[in-house]
Amino acid sequence: MGNSNSNNNINHIEEIENIDDDDLDKRQKKFKQAILELYKELKEVKDRKSDRIFYKLPAINLCSYSLF
Repeated sequence: MGNSNSNNNINHIEEIENIDDDDLDKRQKKFKQAILELYKELKEVKDRKSDRIFYKLPAINLCSYSLF
């Protein structure tokens, strides 16, 4: 099963990328640029951190004094 939210987010980012800069004023251009930069950085972090999950096994005391 896939996450349909991720597909929608990608579609929205593509829509933002396709907005013509000539139709935007200076403030809107900066806002568009900020959104695209944040998306790019977030995607890099998600890709980089997704495979770095480590699991720690509980410690086992092989020399337990209760056995003596």
